[in-house]
Amino acid sequence: MDYEYQETDHAPATDSGHAGADLRGGCFRNNIIVHANYRGADLRGCVFGNSVLQYVDFRGADLRGADFTGAFVKHVDFRGADLRGALFNNCLLSSVDLREACMQGLEDRGIILIKSRLSRA
Repeated sequence: MDYEYQETDHAPATDSGHAGADLRGGCFRNNIIVHANYRGADLRGCVFGNSVLQYVDFRGADLRGADFTGAFVKHVDFRGADLRGALFNNCLLSSVDLREACMQGLEDRGIILIKSRLSRA
């Protein structure tokens, strides 16, 4: 399945199963994404700006250069994800798991981090 460059503004995603999918460059801006599975997906350059993400599984996903600017991120699992160069500016991250995630070059100006796991990240 190839969803490259799809525009999905304002379309809520619930219980979406995109594990391992190629979604490079997708636009998920201004969305509500709940109970979604993106485990191992290729999400390089995707835009999640100003979205609400809750109970999302990004374990092992390739999120290099993804943009989460202004997002509300709660109960999201980023374990083992590649977040190099990702943007998390002006985000609220609550109860997220970033263990084993690669975060080199991650940009996080104005981030609020609450009850999250960062060990060995």
